[in-house]
Amino acid sequence: MTLKELRDNVLRVLWMEGAGTIPDYIYEDATTAINSALQLMHQSPLDYFRKEEGQLSYSAGTSSANLNTLYGANELIGPVWIEAENNRELHRITDESEFNQFFPRFYGKTEAQAVADGVPAPSYYFVKTRREAAEDSGRDSSGAYIEIKPTPTATVIINLIYARKAAVFETSYIKALSGSEVTPVPADAVETILLPLARMYAMRSHFFFEKDKIPMFEQDSARAMQSLQVSDPEMGTKSHMAEQLRKQFASEE
Repeated sequence: MTLKELRDNVLRVLWMEGAGTIPDYIYEDATTAINSALQLMHQSPLDYFRKEEGQLSYSAGTSSANLNTLYGANELIGPVWIEAENNRELHRITDESEFNQFFPRFYGKTEAQAVADGVPAPSYYFVKTRREAAEDSGRDSSGAYIEIKPTPTATVIINLIYARKAAVFETSYIKALSGSEVTPVPADAVETILLPLARMYAMRSHFFFEKDKIPMFEQDSARAMQSLQVSDPEMGTKSHMAEQLRKQFASEE
């Protein structure tokens, strides 16, 4: 299912006429429903829907990089490693005070002295999260900075696993979809999770009219939310969802 097909499916519960007669305020409600569904999916404890792998490049003398700026992400899942150095992993420091005073506190030396004694640069990292002023424009742009120590003296590229934030679409973009755009979630979760959740949020619109389908939409959205909380796609056939459905259908017989 393409993003346009998803949009059209949501529009059908808000407007009875042809696509050419749909007013902008209906597109606004459909866009809100799609964005809300995506955000709910990204709140799931399962990171299957948002986990991606990327790289951060640090030039000589640079010790900080912003995940939000580079990847639209504000959560590091980990681990962090340097592929070019036989996948050497960096050790995470979770306390900012310890990270700031790391070498004097744990080595009894300055950073330069520790490097001279053989500590690889970099060897440690800290995830510094901050609210950024750009949020005042209405966008969530919380910064997630990956700070490294010791500071490299030559360019180094680190690999990491991070969680991308949910996509946020503008009404104008959703309205102008051509049909080639793909949904920003795995294809096997569109019809079973994203679409039911988008319909659920569309039901909150003042223009929702398919009242006779409320029980079906509620059942579909409940099942989708159950999948987000219970079913782990990475477990494949060991998923708990099949067992939950089996019990549900057995009780209805």
